[in-house]
Amino acid sequence: MKNIFKTVAAFAAVVLAGCTTDFNDEIIAPEGGKTSVTIGLTDTRTSLGDLVEGKRKVYWSEGDQIAINGVTSEAAKIDEVNAGVATFDFEGVLNHPYSVLYPAEMYKDGATVTLPATQAYTQGSFAVDAAPMAGYTASAGEGIVLHHLAAVVRLQVKQAAENADIHDINRIEFRGNNGEQVSGDFTIDYAAATLTSASTADADKVVKATFNGSLNENATEFFVVVPAREYAQGFTVRVLDNAGHYMELSTPAVTLAKGEIKAMPEFEFKPTGTSVDTEITVASAAEWNAFVQKYNAGEYIGKIVSVKITADLVFDDDTNAAFKTLGDSEHVGDFKGQIDGGNFAFKNLKANDALIHQISSTVLKNIVIDSTSSFTFSNIEFDDALYASALCLNTFSSTVTGCVNKANVTVDGCTSEHSGPEMHLGGLIARTDANSVISGCENFGKVETTSTNHTKLAAQIGEMRHGGIVGYNRGQVENCTNEGQIVSAFNCGRKGVGGIVGRGTGTSTLNNCINKGTLSDSSIRIYENVNDHNRWIHVGGIEGFAANPISNCTNEGAINTTTNVKILHIGGIVGRINGENSVVLTKNSNTGAIHHNGQTRQTFVGGIVGSTDGKQLPALDLEGCTIGGSILIEGLEQSAAQTMVSAGSVIGIDNSTSTTVVSNATSTCSITLANIKDVSQYKAGYLGGIIGSAYAANISNCTQNADVAVTVNRSKKGSSNILHIGGVAGAIFSGDSSITNCHATKLVKTWNYTVVDFYTDAAGVTYTPNVTAGILGSYGYDKSYDTIGNITINDCTFSGDLVNYRGHGAGIAGYVLNGTVSNCNVTGNLYADSAYGYTFAGGIVSAAENSTITDCWCKSKIHSKSTSAHAGGIAAFLVYKASVKNCAYYGDLSAETTNYGGVVGRVINSADATVTIENCKFGGTVGGTAITADNVASKAVGLGTATVTGTALWDGTVAE
Repeated sequence: MKNIFKTVAAFAAVVLAGCTTDFNDEIIAPEGGKTSVTIGLTDTRTSLGDLVEGKRKVYWSEGDQIAINGVTSEAAKIDEVNAGVATFDFEGVLNHPYSVLYPAEMYKDGATVTLPATQAYTQGSFAVDAAPMAGYTASAGEGIVLHHLAAVVRLQVKQAAENADIHDINRIEFRGNNGEQVSGDFTIDYAAATLTSASTADADKVVKATFNGSLNENATEFFVVVPAREYAQGFTVRVLDNAGHYMELSTPAVTLAKGEIKAMPEFEFKPTGTSVDTEITVASAAEWNAFVQKYNAGEYIGKIVSVKITADLVFDDDTNAAFKTLGDSEHVGDFKGQIDGGNFAFKNLKANDALIHQISSTVLKNIVIDSTSSFTFSNIEFDDALYASALCLNTFSSTVTGCVNKANVTVDGCTSEHSGPEMHLGGLIARTDANSVISGCENFGKVETTSTNHTKLAAQIGEMRHGGIVGYNRGQVENCTNEGQIVSAFNCGRKGVGGIVGRGTGTSTLNNCINKGTLSDSSIRIYENVNDHNRWIHVGGIEGFAANPISNCTNEGAINTTTNVKILHIGGIVGRINGENSVVLTKNSNTGAIHHNGQTRQTFVGGIVGSTDGKQLPALDLEGCTIGGSILIEGLEQSAAQTMVSAGSVIGIDNSTSTTVVSNATSTCSITLANIKDVSQYKAGYLGGIIGSAYAANISNCTQNADVAVTVNRSKKGSSNILHIGGVAGAIFSGDSSITNCHATKLVKTWNYTVVDFYTDAAGVTYTPNVTAGILGSYGYDKSYDTIGNITINDCTFSGDLVNYRGHGAGIAGYVLNGTVSNCNVTGNLYADSAYGYTFAGGIVSAAENSTITDCWCKSKIHSKSTSAHAGGIAAFLVYKASVKNCAYYGDLSAETTNYGGVVGRVINSADATVTIENCKFGGTVGGTAITADNVASKAVGLGTATVTGTALWDGTVAE
């Protein structure tokens, strides 16, 4: 029967039906030996439909059959107007008395009916043919009266609010607490419409309502039909998920009346125990293969299976030949249940597929795959997706915990001609869903793709996800460790390669993981006779490509790339952050060395994050984090005007239009750009001790304790390659920004062949030199931004040495527009040199426009060497509305020209404003002349005219 009804209140008892009367008298066909019986289910005496005055109407449905005296009718002919009326035809003439039973399949013999032990879930109703009714008529002319024999228990179950995962429910079980029979064979009295227990078997003391679906925050209704009777000690319902986790609810003594729906309170599923249908022990490779064979043949369909491995499983030639992936069969679907490896190992397994194909609502724990095993996915021609891993290819609403892979996983020679193929490769798991948890797992095996793999792309699309633990993560990965090598040479449109996870979505999380394995990528951009490949490569010590939070993770593994891709993102923790959600990074550390030596067009490298997109990175507090290792970049694409590099020990580049916020970072990560080819040209390069480059940034309480250097020695003249180098930040482009209480203590060095200046001269020529400084390379340098805000640099120090070949160099900032530099000091020596054109060296700032420098001091040796050299104790070059106030310099300052001054080397005024110098002092030597009280005023400015007041001699003493 079809049951159509709405939700009722918890604890309610609702009348289903007292009895059901006939709609018309029976009709016995006078010819043809056929009997037709019409039975109506009237509105006033039945219920199962919309709740009306405590009753619900029952409807006939297609396929319903009744039995009279054990003879089964043809399928019901349902009245088109009233689905509560149906006619049932019988072959032959039936003789009275009539014993009538619905549904017909429950009939066993004249005195016995069989109630099903399993009832299939039906949305909004109980199972079809699950609710029995019986009637009895002694003679012709009597109406047929059908009486309900059973009651219905109604449950409303929803996902627990505190659970991040959604359980796949396997079934509902009903049991009487006094061992009452609720299924199986019953003796029936048709006249009294009663059932009497006829079995004491344990199997007949339970009714199971199957489901196999997911819960959510809205309650799911379940209806279980049970015999109407008194349950003297109440009853218990058990809700089980597909992994065997269960929750029970019990009642006190209760009588379930015929035709009554007993509605239990709505509740959340919170498992308290585990139960399984079948327990299997496996002690050898042959026993494992035998179990897999039976499972794949369908022997365990619908059952919760628990597998316990009790010994090492050692494979040989025969068992390897017989090996099949568990669940790799279309008609059995996902594996559901539990597998406990007992920390015993799969040994000498030589497989061309994962141990397990796909799992749903399953627990895998303590499974070990030994290093004597291997998994090789070779020469597979795949369509839209390829999955490869050692343990399991796909997980759905499952938990994988304490599992270890020591075997190599190799993908070799696999190809696809699909327009957008995807490849998922993980040491343990290829892909997870949003409701899966991977916890406490380890990988020691090499996870590798070879250069013979490729996809023939219809466009620059297609993606690979390649991770030491999981390839593509949409769930939760926690407390996992990778020590295996990650080797990637697969050629496709886009890749995410990570020590723990290749790529994570916005639904995923990554916590408390460690990578110790080395990562390498050697893929090539062009594959013969196919489209452009590898436009985007993302490599991360923890995660390659992330849209998810990452917390308390550590990378110790080295990252080495030799790829020639167009865009390369490398990060000690994550290569690239991308996605619709904000990505929170908390307490992550990197000590792994990063080395790139390939002909890439755009290269973004960060000790924590290679690059970010959009507005995805909230404030990054690195208190207590270790930022170590090194960044070495030795290759960029040759002769490409679009070529760009940006690197920092925390963030390589933030491509967003929001403000990057970094605080409390202490870095020992050196950053080096070296060995670039003579023929290379590039649009721009950004190296920063903390951040390479950002649209806008607030950086506070950070220290760089390692070199930031370009070590390319060039004598070649050119003007296309611009470098922005800073001990804390390479470049900040626009937006209101700040650098506060930040320090650099080691070498900052630029060496390249840009030779020109930054301003527009009288002939209208605009010059664009390198800018290098102990704290910030440049702010507001690129005038193409619509809104260039303001920057404050306060309480910063530089104690390393600065070497600036060709361009602007300074102790604090190379170039500043709309800035305030205050309370900063410099003690490192500054050197500028160029074989061509202009060089500038300034104690605090090299070039400043519309900016103020105040309350700063510098005690350094400053030298500028070129045919147009400039040097200043505080600033090398002040332009337009700029000023210096309350600043001091002491040291040996010189330049090959006369463009040097104890405060400013060169000044250019605007039509409406003059550069001003107020209350500044300096001492030592300027241009080889000792500064005295008599000459201090005349030595303040080298070239140009400024308004100078309050100049005094300084002996270099800094007040405490």
